[in-house]
Amino acid sequence: MLLRLLQRALPWAVMLTVVLLLAGCGPMYETQYSFIPPENESARACIFQCENGKLQCHQLEEMKEENCENRADRDYYRCKDRGEKYCYRESCSVDYERCEGQYRSCYQACGGRVESRQVCVAFCN
Repeated sequence: MLLRLLQRALPWAVMLTVVLLLAGCGPMYETQYSFIPPENESARACIFQCENGKLQCHQLEEMKEENCENRADRDYYRCKDRGEKYCYRESCSVDYERCEGQYRSCYQACGGRVESRQVCVAFCN
C-alpha cells in the first residue's frame, strides 16, 4: 500500500522539484564594456602599453594555473600512493577579471573612455 502510494507520488515530486528549480532561475546578466580611444597619438601609445600589461597579466594567470594543476596532481597522487581512502584534487582556475579591471583603469588613465552596460545572457524574458 505504502509502496503504491510512493510510486504515484514520485513523478509529481520530481516535477514539482524541477518547476521550483526553474522558477528560482531569474535573468542572469554580465557587464560588457566598450572602449573609446583617445584622439591624440601619444595617448594611443599609452594604451598600447596597457595592452601589453594585460597580455603579461593573462600569461601570469595561466602560469599560476599550470603551477596549481601540477601541484594538485602531485598532492593527489601522493595521497593515493600512501593508500589513503579520501583523496581529493585541488581545483585550479584563472582570474582574468583582475587583468581586465587593471586594463580598464589603465585605458582610462591614458585618456580613453570605458563605457559599461549590463546585458542579459541567460533566462531572459
